Amino acid sequence: MVDIDLEGIAAQVWNVFDRAKLYVATEANALCAALFLACLPPEETERLSALIDRHIDTSLKEDWPAMAQPRATLATPPMAFIEVLNMVLARQVTLKTRA
Repeated sequence: MVDIDLEGIAAQVWNVFDRAKLYVATEANALCAALFLACLPPEETERLSALIDRHIDTSLKEDWPAMAQPRATLATPPMAFIEVLNMVLARQVTLKTRA
């Protein structure tokens, strides 16, 4: 007969859940910080907002369902998120070279 450790399983589930909440909050904070730190002109701010919206939409419609089905991989990077980072970093480099 198999002895099932329900307390251990529950603790593991809560641990995974807590880590997932932390990762989501960290990513959301990074996206918000990108908007504030970018110091972009209005037309670029609109593009940055559109990229962030695209990243969130992809996460909700593709990434999260893939994680729920254990078929998610890190083989394909989140392209909209990478574009956001590139845009913000390029802007920061431009600002530093002007200073």
